[in-house]
Amino acid sequence: MRAVVHEGAKGTDGLRLTETAEPVPGSGEVRVGLRAAGLNHRDLFLMDSRRGDEPAFIPGSDSVGVVAAVGDGVSGIRVGDEVVINPSLG
Repeated sequence: MRAVVHEGAKGTDGLRLTETAEPVPGSGEVRVGLRAAGLNHRDLFLMDSRRGDEPAFIPGSDSVGVVAAVGDGVSGIRVGDEVVINPSLG
């Protein structure tokens, strides 16, 4: 899949567009096919506070999309459900 990832340099200098493996949801997780995502203060904080040796991450704390895959132990959500990703809820 194509994604904007952050790694290495602090701040927005660490952002780059890349191809990455599609994640497989683990137990209690789902994979969401994003339709829209936005950077917010949490993303900027994470990018600015990195030491440079942490694994890359995909920013976009505020997002909407459709559930594309469901891991073991997930109930109440199924593939095709529309979702809102809001990190302040959990």
